[in-house]
Amino acid sequence: LVTTLTIVIACLRYMEKPERRWVITVGIMAGLLFATMEVSFIVAFILVTFVLGVVTWQVSRAAFGVVAGAGGGLAAVWLLMPRFGAPPLPSIPWEHPTGDNIRAFAVDLVVHPTFLAAIGVLVLGIVATLSTLERARNAEESGWLAGVLGNQPPGSTGAALLTLLTNRRTLWLAIGLGLTAFVALYTSMFTNMAGLASGTVGALGYWLGQHDVQRAEQPWFYYLVLMAQYEFVAVLLFPIAIGLTIRRLVPAVLFRRPVDSRTYLRGFALYWAFMNLAIYSWAGEKMPWLTVHTVLPLAILAASVVGSAAENVERAVSERQLPTRFIWVPAAGILLLAAGWFALWSWASAGPWVRQGSGALIREMRPIIVDHPWILYLPILAVVALIVWSGARMGPRLAASVLGIAAVGMLLVAQTHVGFRMSYQEGDTPKDMLIYVQTSPDVTRVMSDIGTLSRELTGGKDMVVSYDSGTSWPFQWYLRNYPNRHYFGTTISQTPDAPVVLIANDNLTAENLQMLSGYTYTEYAMRWWFPEDETYRKFAIAPELNNASRQNYQTDQKGPFTAGDVVGSVWHSVWGMRDPAEQAKMFRLVAFRELWAPIGSYNFRVYIRNDLLTTWNAIRY
Repeated sequence: LVTTLTIVIACLRYMEKPERRWVITVGIMAGLLFATMEVSFIVAFILVTFVLGVVTWQVSRAAFGVVAGAGGGLAAVWLLMPRFGAPPLPSIPWEHPTGDNIRAFAVDLVVHPTFLAAIGVLVLGIVATLSTLERARNAEESGWLAGVLGNQPPGSTGAALLTLLTNRRTLWLAIGLGLTAFVALYTSMFTNMAGLASGTVGALGYWLGQHDVQRAEQPWFYYLVLMAQYEFVAVLLFPIAIGLTIRRLVPAVLFRRPVDSRTYLRGFALYWAFMNLAIYSWAGEKMPWLTVHTVLPLAILAASVVGSAAENVERAVSERQLPTRFIWVPAAGILLLAAGWFALWSWASAGPWVRQGSGALIREMRPIIVDHPWILYLPILAVVALIVWSGARMGPRLAASVLGIAAVGMLLVAQTHVGFRMSYQEGDTPKDMLIYVQTSPDVTRVMSDIGTLSRELTGGKDMVVSYDSGTSWPFQWYLRNYPNRHYFGTTISQTPDAPVVLIANDNLTAENLQMLSGYTYTEYAMRWWFPEDETYRKFAIAPELNNASRQNYQTDQKGPFTAGDVVGSVWHSVWGMRDPAEQAKMFRLVAFRELWAPIGSYNFRVYIRNDLLTTWNAIRY
């Protein structure tokens, strides 16, 4: 994340003032980025395609059309070739990447009709683009690059690219430094040269191979519902940033007007954000820790919008267009109304607890709110009145800036609340979507009790502890210092005599239970996870999932599903939020992480030999 942000900053600074330090910074950060994780390929793709699109648009719109057409052609090849009878692409041997398997995959790939068609479109697009640029080249300039890019104004993408490509010494220095960082890290300081292959082709191949595996089987809207629960400022300011950017960027692009640096940044961040969401949502493997990459461009856009608002207020105050009291009154009003709204909804949604059919307890709304739901929306009417008053006093633009900054301040408080709660209060309890699968605190609690019992019986860690395949991880690690630990796989072959037997619920067969007749058990959670099936998976249909049973959680309808079915499922969820009870349920989830379904878990049992029950219970209680 840090390397990506640094690369973006250095590129923008180089456009403003093409100095060597920015090129070297990009080179080093790119080397570190590629040595970190596979998202480096996504970052590189987004940056390269953006620069290619902007430069061709600036130089020749015909060339831009060719580039866009080539991109559309590649997409058409990918989508249409299977319909014309082309077989699926060969499977990437990510599980067994031996030399023979990799060579066989490469041979199958290069002769595959879809691959050949894509190469044909790509080559044709490159030739057509170069031919179009040649016609647009200024023949009076010396050199092909200067003829194509020499007319671009200083500070433009084309001018920066020309400076970069013609300053070869700096370019090669940056490439060399980046390669040095990458090679040093991926070869373990030059002791494993095979790491170069695994760090480039191997890393990309593994990531692409995981696409069809669909690890975790998350739906296409996973990152959308995830970000909305934690990144309030970035998500809520995103549509505002889109509107502000389009308002300035579209006329400038259509009429070839100069684009100021802030609008350029917003345009790039919008492209970055949409491409990020598209690629990460398309990828078969979706995990909560990847959310930081989808949020980054949204956070930059939000910062740009807030910065513009702050400049508007500062300018008005410095030019004495606005008395200070006109700033503090509406700002304080927003803060008080936001606090009042939170207090009202916290009180109104804290009705009696009711047990659901799933076994979970959920709060209902207070009876007075059920009878008079309009009370919940009184703060909104007050906010509207404050907006009207502020607009009349300060003007719409300045009022929006003052009220917007105050609202962002309250949203930051809310973000701090949810982040602190998740990190420091519920770090090992998966009430948050960001906590994917977490080892239960029962595991360390059980190990503490086992350690105490072992010291009671043997004076150390010599007690026999038997465990099965279902508990081998993580107990194989926790029991690493117990020399008499005993692993029995899935079946207990003879009546055990160990003081403690650990067995997962998956292995509780009739035979194993018979063998454990001389023991008494207590059941614990080994791993537990957020109840996704009963919560966010109901938001929409996900027909892209290979597992048909996980495509639709809204209704009993079976696939295949059409695009209309997907849109209808989204509308069903959005329209359902008009119900105050649903709004209250969502409020309790985001504000207090009160789930309406029990946490899912993988359980195990701790069996204690009956003659040790008194000692064991004394330890536990």
